[in-house]
Amino acid sequence: MKKVLAATFLFTYILSYCQVTVPFRVGNKFGISDESGKMIIPAEYDIIDIMIYGSNGEYVAVRKTSENEAKTTYIVNNKIVLKDTDYHYFSKDKGFITALKLKNPDKIYPRDSYVNNLTDIYTLDGKKVFPSSFRFVNFLENEKKPALKDEILILTNDLNGLYSLIVLNKKTLKISKTFFEGVRKVDSDYKNFPNALSLKYYKDSVGKMLTINFSDGKITSETVADIPSSSNYTSNSYYSTYSEAAGDYHDETKAPPINSSENIITEIKEITESRSRKPFEIPHLKIRNLELSPEYSTIVKEKGKLGYFNNNTKEWILPPKYDEIISTESSCAMCGTYIVRTGNIYNIWEIGNNKKEILKGNFEMLPIFKKRNYGREGFHLIQLFDKDGKLFSYANQDGSVYYKQ
Repeated sequence: MKKVLAATFLFTYILSYCQVTVPFRVGNKFGISDESGKMIIPAEYDIIDIMIYGSNGEYVAVRKTSENEAKTTYIVNNKIVLKDTDYHYFSKDKGFITALKLKNPDKIYPRDSYVNNLTDIYTLDGKKVFPSSFRFVNFLENEKKPALKDEILILTNDLNGLYSLIVLNKKTLKISKTFFEGVRKVDSDYKNFPNALSLKYYKDSVGKMLTINFSDGKITSETVADIPSSSNYTSNSYYSTYSEAAGDYHDETKAPPINSSENIITEIKEITESRSRKPFEIPHLKIRNLELSPEYSTIVKEKGKLGYFNNNTKEWILPPKYDEIISTESSCAMCGTYIVRTGNIYNIWEIGNNKKEILKGNFEMLPIFKKRNYGREGFHLIQLFDKDGKLFSYANQDGSVYYKQ
């Protein structure tokens, strides 16, 4: 009996673990559903973005309140953690949530500037850690081999651009130690981390070297030594160059016509999801033409159809049977990804040295590979874009579209 119960529990756990959730569109709103379309979070959002470097079940949902304003909801493990916030970006880091608001979303600052940032830190269940906001926060930790067991080192940069180094108890969320505060410049040395960590810091042009030693999940010792002043200090440290700010926005939904000479075409259209959109905008496409090198490959028109030809091997990369061939961002290592159109149907090819595979899905809208092995091996998330180049819905590699009226 115990074996049966154990097997049942294991099966249920595996099934739950392997279950993939997806953004599902109902009418003109998005929610979260399982693969079968069973709604987990109701469809009441204008946009739902997956976290491209996050895990399955991690999303940012956007509810537009006006043309240029919106409320954001951060979803972790398919559960709402932060609801209807004013933040623009979220991320999970070292067991905490970093929530970032841009003071002026329309103004673009240099990538090494944080003056536009308001950053707050939350626990994974949505409890705010610090009462004040920062320009940015760095968790000084090695996830695979943590230096501290019950605490974590945090370097904060406040809204005046001043650094503090603190130790936070992860259970009580209380600061147990402050190494320094109100410091203008910091540089760090991770070469002995997580056994030791060295930081140079400069306050009122006076330089100090702090060395912290760790053992068995605790701080075992610390030393502070004088170092030369900061007169020759440059701002090329890790902390000065780190940035999460979004890039500039460009209207890139149109590309110039492709040049052709008889049946040989030496350009290929490239379509990718734009990464330079403003916060709260519906994802849209970036389109441009890429010059091909005729000594390597060209698009060839044969009997009214297009193929992609390797001029070195004298073999077809893609056979001449398509009305359109489009390059897109590669979804796999050491391979190229192509979108092909036959009539009104789009397909996706993946082509590499030892691979030539077309996904099963036939798509009536232009498909862009969003994330490979999303939630489990072999499940690939696809974005579908409408004729205006804006995200319409999501789908999987087999052509199942996550949309209903």
